[in-house]
Amino acid sequence: MEDTAAEMAPEEVSEEPSTDAASNETAPQDAAADTTPDAEVSEAVASEETPAEAVSQAAASEETPDEEATESPAESDEGSREAAGATIDLDHPGLEDGPEGETADKKQGKWHGPARKKKAGGIGKPFKIAMGVVGVLLAVYLGGAAFYHSHFFYNTKMNGYDASNKTVEQVKTGVEDNASTYTLTLKERNNQSETITAQQISLKYANDNTIQDSLNKQNPFKWPLALIGKTGDEESPSAYTYDKNTLKTLISQLNAVAGTSVVNAENAHPAYENGSIVIKNQVTGNQLNQNSLEKAVNKAIATGEKTLDLDQAGCYVAPTYGADSKEVASAKTVMDKYLSSVITYTFGDQKEVLDKNTFGPWLTVDDSMNVVVDRDQAAGLYQGPGG
Repeated sequence: MEDTAAEMAPEEVSEEPSTDAASNETAPQDAAADTTPDAEVSEAVASEETPAEAVSQAAASEETPDEEATESPAESDEGSREAAGATIDLDHPGLEDGPEGETADKKQGKWHGPARKKKAGGIGKPFKIAMGVVGVLLAVYLGGAAFYHSHFFYNTKMNGYDASNKTVEQVKTGVEDNASTYTLTLKERNNQSETITAQQISLKYANDNTIQDSLNKQNPFKWPLALIGKTGDEESPSAYTYDKNTLKTLISQLNAVAGTSVVNAENAHPAYENGSIVIKNQVTGNQLNQNSLEKAVNKAIATGEKTLDLDQAGCYVAPTYGADSKEVASAKTVMDKYLSSVITYTFGDQKEVLDKNTFGPWLTVDDSMNVVVDRDQAAGLYQGPGG
């Protein structure tokens, strides 16, 4: 039994230190919990805050539930560090709002309230206005093209009738009415005039597809050009018919063509006069070129023109050379050389000397301003045998 008691003794001893160790571990905690009155006073002093600091912390701590849920640990730590020195600034200028949530100037420790979200992307207002203008212009253009598919362009005339913005039927009626009363007035030089009437040449409306064909050839998409008088389309053909042979006869019988008051045009030219060569001025006259006149009259009737100015139409014969033409000056130089010569004719024992007073009047020029001798005058001075 003694041996048994001896063996059990160490085990009891070993349990006691275990109990002491546990009591030792709890001792520091109890010591930490036990605070002296002085320590409590120090903590109270340290925890005292100024009213401004309290208000600042209260403002900084006000958050919406969503903001509290989305606040990151880093923002929370930084907010706690700034709480001690933060001041309230609810209207701080010069700071841009952040993408979302509250914004704060971390350098100044100022809180700026909820951020306003900026619109990202989208179409600008000027662009929308420009697109609206383009849309309106396109609508007007297409509407005009549709209208001029069945109407004649602005500034269009058919045989003198104003077909602007009119349909084929409207133009037919207008052209037919004009045919019965048509009169062409010819304006001539020296304030003279003559007329050709529809009855004289049997003028009438053709009543064919001429007007419809003219509209079909019209390109409706060119209508904006018609507003400035430039469509690029060919001139509309005549819707009139008349007796062209009768017209030609009438033209040849005009006073301006066959009358006694016609003065032929002449070129300026050098001529002998009183022992010397002088330059005679050109003569304008009022002589008409009949071919040019016929073409101008036919065109005027086909287009329905009621007045034809023969001068503006280029129907008069015009001198080719004027007094200051170099060809006239060159011809004068040649004639001056001839005039300084002496011509001697020998007839057997007889001699005949011809000076400028004799052959000067023989010198003249042709239509190309070449100097020639008038053979008729020369032949009048010397006749052959039996003359």
